[in-house]
Amino acid sequence: MAANRGPEMDLQPFKATLLDSRKSQARETFTLRRNIIADREVNPMKTPKFIMLMESIEMAMRSLIQYNGRARLIKEYLVTSSHHETGNVEEKTAENVILQCLKSSGLVCYAYSSASKKSEVLQRARLKPGNEMLVAGFVVYSSAIALFISMGGNSTQEYIYDEVLGEFIVQDPDVKIPVKGKFYCIDEAQSEMWDQPTLEFVTMKKSPKIGPPKHYKFSGSLCVDMYVCLKYGGILMYPKTLRSPTGTAKLTFEANPMAYIARYDILLSSGWLPLISSIFRIQKYFLVCSRAAGGLATTGFSSPLDITPEHLHQTVPLYLGSREEVVDLLENVTIRLATK
Repeated sequence: MAANRGPEMDLQPFKATLLDSRKSQARETFTLRRNIIADREVNPMKTPKFIMLMESIEMAMRSLIQYNGRARLIKEYLVTSSHHETGNVEEKTAENVILQCLKSSGLVCYAYSSASKKSEVLQRARLKPGNEMLVAGFVVYSSAIALFISMGGNSTQEYIYDEVLGEFIVQDPDVKIPVKGKFYCIDEAQSEMWDQPTLEFVTMKKSPKIGPPKHYKFSGSLCVDMYVCLKYGGILMYPKTLRSPTGTAKLTFEANPMAYIARYDILLSSGWLPLISSIFRIQKYFLVCSRAAGGLATTGFSSPLDITPEHLHQTVPLYLGSREEVVDLLENVTIRLATK
């Protein structure tokens, strides 16, 4: 008795179609390069100089991917044991490659990284608040290389690097953080130095009275933890501690870029007005307000994007992630501290 196999498939044309599709994927797929030049006729931000600068940054990211791929084979570790103010050892490879690509563009006056030292040149340059940024993004280098970028703050896009094509291929053209997340990210090794409301908030996430407990995720890398928040939702916390009373997130290099990517416009939503009005009666502060990935970011008392940096390595507390999680933190931590 013959089984019902359904219609026969002609595999040869199918294979040919796959090969032809692969060859034309670079032309048909929405890549980072295409996004950089898209809508340049109607978007005033995308001037020729802006496009050239973004192409230089894209070239730097591809160069770093090649460095990481062959580093162990040719021992190309361009590492120096330079300590910045937070005491971490920074690899200089990424900084050197990016700075070289920016210099080659001929369009950059000042370029500084989190490992940069203070300079007289920087003192003459005016540090601007984060809400004047045009672009923010980060790359996670792993088995799959993921890029998250927001240009103009209108949306956050996810790209995956295709090693065959040598291009960043769009994975999600409009990334949105889940309204409520499953994870919380915080360095629990510093728990003895937290204030009491922060300690109680984390305990509440571990053992909530209602609902399942939150899962703990903390890699020690801000980019990796931000990736978890963007993909699965949750809250990322870098609170102030007894050792670091001004916070541990660098305003210029960490808090502002991540807040720019995560932000969302909620102030006109009537469902949030009672909470916002109660907060403003106590002390004026609140959240990042715009679009991008649909999340929230705050220092606890102000939007990080509204703060004008006093110096290059200024640090602030940072809380960002899913909207409900961040608002929950503000209700249970910030308001309690403000009413003491």
